[in-house]
Amino acid sequence: QEMGPESPDTHLRLALTGRDPDEGSTEIAYEKGALLHSLRLTHGDKLAAAKLLKVGKSTFYRKLKQYGI
Repeated sequence: QEMGPESPDTHLRLALTGRDPDEGSTEIAYEKGALLHSLRLTHGDKLAAAKLLKVGKSTFYRKLKQYGI
């Protein structure tokens, strides 16, 4: 799967790296949605989900804890 500037995976990764979320959605809702979506795509594999979003595992786990996931 290719990751271009408009791909869903790019948007998920950007949500966790502090870049602007899509218009109309709050940053918190966008980040939480990105986390949940990545976990669904990886069937709950947290390390694979972090890799999918191209964030470190520590960042990924911190965000999970932050949002109670």
